[in-house]
Amino acid sequence: MPRLVPSVLPAGAIGSQPQPSIPVDENLSLRPWLKSDAAFVLEAFSNRDIEHWYFRGCGSISEAEEWIAADQAAWVAETCASWVIIHSPQDTPIGSVAVHFSPRRGTGEVTYWVAPTGRRQRAATRATAAATRWAHDVGIQRVRLMHSTQNEISGLVAVGAGFVFEGVCRSSTLHDDGWHDMALYSHLPSDSTPTN
Repeated sequence: MPRLVPSVLPAGAIGSQPQPSIPVDENLSLRPWLKSDAAFVLEAFSNRDIEHWYFRGCGSISEAEEWIAADQAAWVAETCASWVIIHSPQDTPIGSVAVHFSPRRGTGEVTYWVAPTGRRQRAATRATAAATRWAHDVGIQRVRLMHSTQNEISGLVAVGAGFVFEGVCRSSTLHDDGWHDMALYSHLPSDSTPTN
């Protein structure tokens, strides 16, 4: 049965190119994950907040390396663009931002986390805005963002990055402590995006 609506982006439009690094501002940049970032990933996931809100545990360097390799493969498969957030002056990893996307549908979802040493600098907000701009620039029409209603800080990130609140999806995501209501936001190319 033929599709009546064409794919928004043709196969290979994203994954056939090397994943770019993205300058955020004078202090932050985004770059693809490297195997050498595994120690940072292991340390970051020893933080209970990251483990809880990101639904992942990491107990060894080899697990961290596998996670990084999976993110690198996801770029080629055109399902996710994942970057490490870098504090530029020292080239220090402080967090992660990713856009999970469907080229055929032209939609994506942004996720992020920041290690304790990188917090209180609006790093997640700035990185989310930059990753969202990238998504629109490559042809992703709608980027959504969802967070547990119990995670109020993520709501500040969403609004600060220019996302528009759409509503609450009741009891829609299972965390390690039970089902959570999830706040839903979206960003379209016509929406404003902060520059810093």
